[in-house]
Amino acid sequence: MYANVLLTHQVIKSFKKRYETSKKRSAITFTSAMAAIVPIPCVAVYSATKIFTDYIAWGLGYELARYRVDVSAWRAAGVSTNIIGNPDTNIMVSSADNYVAQAFGKMTSGVHSGYLPHELVHLFWTNVNDVFPITLCQ
Repeated sequence: MYANVLLTHQVIKSFKKRYETSKKRSAITFTSAMAAIVPIPCVAVYSATKIFTDYIAWGLGYELARYRVDVSAWRAAGVSTNIIGNPDTNIMVSSADNYVAQAFGKMTSGVHSGYLPHELVHLFWTNVNDVFPITLCQ
């Protein structure tokens, strides 16, 4: 929780001073997760830190736009990394290289999934949660 919330705030505060004086176009990217919007049992604190990441990206995007800084949060649903034991990739689980290559093609301010199948999951969940009660996930 410390790294996702407090440390992020401190690092961004120090970078903001640099952007105010620089005339170069820049980008800040955050790692969010689909857990920010998809209810997953036993990871409520993790999900809360990821929704914080989304909101700080949105807010900073507006604040830093005048300094030519794009701020993005990437809401991944499944990416094959060493952290999770390097599972096989498939249509829903992208390799890290493939995910980054596709995500960097969308380097604009906002919250994005970065990978087309994850974008579809994102659209599904945001609409299902509006129409159906959360109890469907229990």
